[in-house]
Parts: sequence; structure tokens; C-alpha cells
Amino acid sequence: MQLIVATLWAISHFSLKVGAENAREVVIEASRLYSPVLSVGRVMSQDLSFRGQSLKKGDRVMFYTGLANFDPEVFNEPFQFIPGRKEKPLSFGGSSLVVVAEGMIMVCFIT
Repeated sequence: MQLIVATLWAISHFSLKVGAENAREVVIEASRLYSPVLSVGRVMSQDLSFRGQSLKKGDRVMFYTGLANFDPEVFNEPFQFIPGRKEKPLSFGGSSLVVVAEGMIMVCFIT
């Protein structure tokens, strides 16, 4: 529901013309700015040291995808609504299920 409202708000706020040719890009960019999934939990499969922190195999960690979508090292002008970006957001995580989730979202919006 949040993604539907966010997409409709973005279309209205930015006076976008949306048709079959750009609907996917508009929805994906809305999902980047207004991520429906803010974090994803994982279990460490091996030991890792990162920036002075030790993570052990079996530790539970949270990955904040909502914040990652605003990383200026990845997204040029991360706070701007720019449909058609070449960089893909992490709004639905980073697994193979992303394709399924994005497909389901597109069916809801485009049909």
C-alpha cells in the first residue's frame, strides 16, 4: 500500500506523464525513494571483519536497504526523483527473489 501511495504522490508532485513506456521506471524509482522494505535480516555464513567490527558465523545482522538507496556513492543526486536510473535500488533486498517481487509489483501497477 505504501508503494502505491508513494508512486501516486510522485506522479502528482513531479507532474509526470506515465504510460506503458515509462511506468516500470517510475515505479522502480518510487520504490527507491519510498522503500516498502526498510531492512532485511541475514545470518552470517562465515566470519567477517568490517571497519573494525567482527562478525562471526551465525551472527544475525540487519541490512538497512532503505538507507542504502540514498548512498551518494551509488546514486547520483540520491534525493531527487529520477526515473530510468541505471543503478538498481535495493528496495526488495538483493536476492534472486527480487525479480519475483518486482514482477508482482509491476503486475499490480500496470494491469
